[in-house]
Amino acid sequence: MTTKWEIVSRAENRVKDIPSALGSAQIVEYTEDVAHFAENITGQSIDLTDIGSQWHGVLTNGTAASILGYMNGVGVSYTAGRLTINKQTELRGQEVQMKFLTDMVNADLNAIGKPIRHDKTSPTE
Repeated sequence: MTTKWEIVSRAENRVKDIPSALGSAQIVEYTEDVAHFAENITGQSIDLTDIGSQWHGVLTNGTAASILGYMNGVGVSYTAGRLTINKQTELRGQEVQMKFLTDMVNADLNAIGKPIRHDKTSPTE
């Protein structure tokens, strides 16, 4: 059983030198926001008390990207069904890491996708 607190711990492990002003309670809010975003995109529900393994990458990388956004003083916004970062910083290393994490979120969301309905078809029709 993976909880949102474990996702927070995983995200914190991916980002160096998180300022003490950014507490775990705020990072949990980031995780909840990313979960809500993923639910809206996929149409699926995420139980934050027992998170399925298919959601680990989306939630961990999305939360880590949000942490980096806070650290760089940029806003993290969700647009057109995809996560985007508004970069306003010269910190190239963290910028690259933010891009990588958001790319991973998008890849994971694409892998999960929306449920696809299959109907019976007749090969002779």
